[in-house]
Amino acid sequence: YSRIHSISQSFSISSTGSVTRVRASGLENYWIFAGLKPAERAAVAKAFEPQHFPAGHVIYELPSDEEAPFDHTGLHQLCIVTRGQVELVVGEMDQRAVAVYGVGQIFGPNLSLMNLDEYSQIRCSKPTDVIALDTCCLELLCQKFTALQQAFSTCRELRSELGTNEHLRQLWRGFEMLNDIELEEVRALLATEVYSVGVQVCRQGQEVGKLLLVVRGEVELEYGNHQKR
Repeated sequence: YSRIHSISQSFSISSTGSVTRVRASGLENYWIFAGLKPAERAAVAKAFEPQHFPAGHVIYELPSDEEAPFDHTGLHQLCIVTRGQVELVVGEMDQRAVAVYGVGQIFGPNLSLMNLDEYSQIRCSKPTDVIALDTCCLELLCQKFTALQQAFSTCRELRSELGTNEHLRQLWRGFEMLNDIELEEVRALLATEVYSVGVQVCRQGQEVGKLLLVVRGEVELEYGNHQKR
């Protein structure tokens, strides 16, 4: 019920039950847009367009071509799943799904910490609806809104800082127990999130549904009458 409520608050839904638009207020739920001013989030929300894909459709495909490696410095389409499911599949011959994105989740190559030079696909495992922000619109919006440009710049920096398995092992002792193959699968599940000073990451009673590892800065736990610990 909480997921249905969240979707209804974040998106405009037609009489047939399909999502037609993302609400500007709904973008506050995604850290990549959290630093924008309300008017800026409204402009970004208008740029999203609904798309439908059948099961098996490949949204992104990154071929194993050494002469044309993935451009980590460029911007690439962002999508939010509104119905169905997509999965990140790696390997050209021995394919394996290493990450799954469901309703309400945002995905795109720019948000991944995975080394995308390896052959990989993001494809629909079910008939899927998304709202998408295409590459051209994203580039124009980043030129216009400094906070959005900075958010993607931070993504690139973090991808560089955590670019090896040894970096991940230094980040959290729990990763020390995993071998290199297992860590690569973990990396596919990791995504960057950046929070400004004073932003509330979560509160008591809120469903977080993820493990947060602090790479930069620090967080404080407040309880009672705004006491800090």
